[in-house]
Amino acid sequence: MSRLLVALALVVGAGLAAAPAQSATTPQVSGSVTITGDTTTPLDYTVFFQPVGSSTASGYAVSQSTFTLPTVSWPQPPGDYHVWFVFTMLDGLKRYYVAGQPAGSADEDDASIVTLGDTPAPPLVMTLPQLAHVTGTVTDGGDEGLADVTVEISKAPGYTGQHQATTDAEGHYDLGYVQAGSRTIHAYGTGDLAAAYDDVVVAASGHQTVNLQLDQEPATLEGTLTDAGTGLPISFASVDLSLRPSGLELASTQADAEGHYLFTSLAAGTYRIAVTDELVEGETGFGEATSDAAVLSGSTTTHDVTLESVHAVEPHTLSGQVTDAQGDPLPGIRISLVSPTNGTEIASCHTGRDGRWDWNAADGDYLILARPSDRWTWLAPDSALWAPAYYPGVAGATAATPVTVSGGDPVDGLDMTLVDGTALRVNVVDESGRDLRFAGYDVYDADTGVRAQNVGVGQDDPSPLVLRLQPGRWKLLVRGYSSGADWKVPQWYGGGTSFSTAATIELASGDNLKPTTLTLPETLRPTSPPRITGTPRRGHRLTATTGTWNLMTGSTFTFTWKRGSTVVDRGATHVVKDADVGKTLTVTLRVENSETHTTATRSLKVKIAGRH
Repeated sequence: MSRLLVALALVVGAGLAAAPAQSATTPQVSGSVTITGDTTTPLDYTVFFQPVGSSTASGYAVSQSTFTLPTVSWPQPPGDYHVWFVFTMLDGLKRYYVAGQPAGSADEDDASIVTLGDTPAPPLVMTLPQLAHVTGTVTDGGDEGLADVTVEISKAPGYTGQHQATTDAEGHYDLGYVQAGSRTIHAYGTGDLAAAYDDVVVAASGHQTVNLQLDQEPATLEGTLTDAGTGLPISFASVDLSLRPSGLELASTQADAEGHYLFTSLAAGTYRIAVTDELVEGETGFGEATSDAAVLSGSTTTHDVTLESVHAVEPHTLSGQVTDAQGDPLPGIRISLVSPTNGTEIASCHTGRDGRWDWNAADGDYLILARPSDRWTWLAPDSALWAPAYYPGVAGATAATPVTVSGGDPVDGLDMTLVDGTALRVNVVDESGRDLRFAGYDVYDADTGVRAQNVGVGQDDPSPLVLRLQPGRWKLLVRGYSSGADWKVPQWYGGGTSFSTAATIELASGDNLKPTTLTLPETLRPTSPPRITGTPRRGHRLTATTGTWNLMTGSTFTFTWKRGSTVVDRGATHVVKDADVGKTLTVTLRVENSETHTTATRSLKVKIAGRH
């Protein structure tokens, strides 16, 4: 099994990695796969080449009867190999190639050696017998066929994915070929009808019919996950449900913020739940993460589970605990060791369910930054979470206290409390109202104009943009693109075209603002047009204005005055000369914007009164 998993990983890798240089002398072998007496079943199998004496193999997916492998684009070096097959269309059946034995063998010791070299190896011919063919009908209590019901059979060794079929309009399903042995066939429930299943013994061959009837009221299984050490709910853990004793994996859900999980439309029976902690990124394990529960038809079974979290303390030089304002430990908090000199992250770890963290850092000075991990933003996208803080609990790096590691001596007790954070959601769209593929942001202190660093965790691909900022006064510049380098014109949140005119966002701890929509224009253009002011007569001063553009931030303006093709002035103003009288002057305004890296121009004309 482990070799198969390794090999399958290589199959995926082979499709992603850069292919070696092609060679006209790639050693190859041809072959064919057929099923005795069956020319209609679609072929789907993988051919693995395993160097003799090695535990790894490279696989090639094939969907036709004949093959010539390895491919030129993904060759194998010359040498001796064992060749084996995994036949998806035969329920994951695995067979080693054995010369003179068309059906192959399940035993690696029987495998023939296939030599890849200058002389082509004999063809690899595999002729497989038909396995048992399992079909059936799913009906309701009135023997009416049920359409669009998913039917699944417990997996045979070597089968990857889910072996499923869907019923047709008459309720018929066809699982195709199934390997012999004790199996469970399960039809999923349909709302007001419970699931149904049958434990069967599949023969080695022949046609086998397994009918299922959905005629029972659905059962519900729910409960709460609790950490035995803290007494707190195990929030956002993954809960997998399987049927006992077959182990058929049926469903997966995620516990909510209170640790509550729920499965519905179940058949009466015994189920196993398995809990995986998705939040703490491997920092915490559970001593026993599975539990069995029996459910009855038409009833709700409450099955609470208390799990013992284990946070292994490794040799370390820095450690601490992160809690919220109520003193409860915070799991899944990213702890960053930051350089005091340049602000870069040197290393990071995460808190466990008990809020504790530790890291074996080298001697030196560090700033310690605590903030919710990216997983929090995925698992609780609508929550304000907690405001990031530097040790010993301050908002910015400038106020942080450096921590010194010297001589490898541990510095423990680096505890911090994170106050409730804020959440600001922006649906960033283009001028047609379509969500942008990417939305990013720059945050500025509204009082100082300084661009803020490490002020929050953003969710920025794709839109909507979710910002979790420190409580305070901020201004926000949003940028984005729809595809490729199709960058739009950045805009200030809340209105305004520059820092001075942009709206100030005042956030208090716990604020969770309603979503708003911000449109990013396609091009840089004026929202109020440029003008020429002044009296167009000899000796008077004319002034060209910039107008207001849809992004003044980063915009620089230059003016060129011309009489005909002659440049008569540069700058916003021009004093009318004798030579201008009776002529038409043109002033060209050129706008360059460093935010968009684009340029726009506008030309204005004025006729000077009088005659020479």
